[in-house]
Amino acid sequence: MEQLLWNVIVPVSAAAVVGSVLCGLIAVISPRTFGAIARAASRRVDTQRWLAWLDKEIDIDRYVLKHARLFGFVTLACILLAVWLVV
Repeated sequence: MEQLLWNVIVPVSAAAVVGSVLCGLIAVISPRTFGAIARAASRRVDTQRWLAWLDKEIDIDRYVLKHARLFGFVTLACILLAVWLVV
């Protein structure tokens, strides 16, 4: 189990931290670029009838993109807190 931890979980967690930091930095440094990336990455997931209750479209972009710098700072603060808690 310990080998699994070091071979899989730690690299995946490190990649998630690096990705989150990059996302936060882009939101802080350039909200316009952050918005362009968000628009390019947004894809609608088509669900079947059995998941129809999940098929509601929620436009979080109007909240996040209006306050991209705040989102970036909060993201960076959460990452710093998570790293501090782990180390």
